[in-house]
Amino acid sequence: MRPSAASASAVPGAPAARGGPTQAAPARRGPVGLTLDPFRVSLIVLTILTISKVNSLFPVLAALRPALVAVVAALLFAALNPRSMASGSILKTWPAKAIAAFGILACLSVPFGISMGNSGKFIIDIYWKVMLYGFLLVVSVRNVKDLHTVIWAYVIGAGILVWEVIFVAEMTVEGSGHLARAEGLGMYDANDIGPVLEIALPLCLLTFSSSGRIGKFFSALIGIGIAISIAKSGSRGAFLGFLATGAALLLLAKGVSVGKRMAFLVVTILALSFAAPEGYWKQMQTITNPTQDYNWNVDYGRKALALRGLSYMMQYPFFGIGIANFGFAECSISPLAVNPGRGGFRCKPPHNSLIEAGACLGIGGFLLWIGLLAGGVVAMLRLSRRLPRVWRRGDPEQRFLYACTRYLPVALIAFAVSSSFVSFAWMDFIYILAALMAGLYTSVAKKLEEEGGAMAPPPARPTRGFRPATGNTMGPGLVIGQNPAT
Repeated sequence: MRPSAASASAVPGAPAARGGPTQAAPARRGPVGLTLDPFRVSLIVLTILTISKVNSLFPVLAALRPALVAVVAALLFAALNPRSMASGSILKTWPAKAIAAFGILACLSVPFGISMGNSGKFIIDIYWKVMLYGFLLVVSVRNVKDLHTVIWAYVIGAGILVWEVIFVAEMTVEGSGHLARAEGLGMYDANDIGPVLEIALPLCLLTFSSSGRIGKFFSALIGIGIAISIAKSGSRGAFLGFLATGAALLLLAKGVSVGKRMAFLVVTILALSFAAPEGYWKQMQTITNPTQDYNWNVDYGRKALALRGLSYMMQYPFFGIGIANFGFAECSISPLAVNPGRGGFRCKPPHNSLIEAGACLGIGGFLLWIGLLAGGVVAMLRLSRRLPRVWRRGDPEQRFLYACTRYLPVALIAFAVSSSFVSFAWMDFIYILAALMAGLYTSVAKKLEEEGGAMAPPPARPTRGFRPATGNTMGPGLVIGQNPAT
């Protein structure tokens, strides 16, 4: 049932409207707890494997199919204890709807694309697992502790990946600039680790602010390790993503004081500089002169690939060329395939996740990708402005939720920039970010329900012939102060 206007406006210690008086209770210190029931332990293991890919480095471990075992265990525990999952509709928040929209567009692209067999095989072999994992994360978050658990799982996975880069990978020299890069990372190459770890960097600050001494130590250690790993990757895209992450942390992440944020950035920058391998800074200097780079001039550079990807989207605007068909298009309908030169042609991936989403799923996929990332940044910042003022200095859970509304936009920006240099449209990471946003909405609703309060209404922008809604809503289909199960 929807609460009445009167019942939706009472928050102990804070008004629903942000302009009213505030009587904050004294802030309680301490870490935010974790939920370690069998369902979430299975998801923690699955998340660590998804982020780190550590099983690909050890054949004996890979043969045991640990990711499959974790999925089966999670589904089994969820079936035996339905209360371990979030109540209400799985699509009650807009990020969950966005995950579903990607799945629907992917399925529609199969019959209308350029290779039904290739797209269908990709969905059957790989993509359904990505979608299942995304929705498992969505339903795993019922409250603040569950959200904290999922975020810590990602940070731990990133920490293991950092260990792989620093202690397992081999530094090999390549290119005319004699750049040394980390290789031998199993399912990742040197360019891939940037987006994975740059999502983790703001999450490390988030866990640092919400944990006890041991948690703070490991959060800081992993954050420094991320900077070292980005240097060892030798990736220009990862470096640009690192710069974007640092700028976003300074501008948006207000859950931690400016001094602490500056200290964290200074330490990570020093770690990156200290760990920079041979030829690193010479390679980074080429960013300032992009027109002289091979990616600008050759038929298989990123500029040419992006332009061809946009042309595929315009040729197949409604359903795209089909999920996972970009390489197939390069070898069948591209101008290079139709009129090959003396050197022949190659079937290359797009090296740009946005272009990949648009080319493979059409204009709808292009807009959905932009909407989920850019719209997510706006939505999270908007949510932070609607939370009760006392939460910023309130109890540990309140402070954590407020910090999430500031650090998740940083993670979205980090991924948006760094994923522009890799083909990550069908990998897990954008769906993980969507699940974290959905979990934050659910956690805020639960916390407000426990306190018997509501958020401030969104700013009214009346226009001629339009009356703004007065209900306190948080994403489509979710009313703040209402039990999501009702």
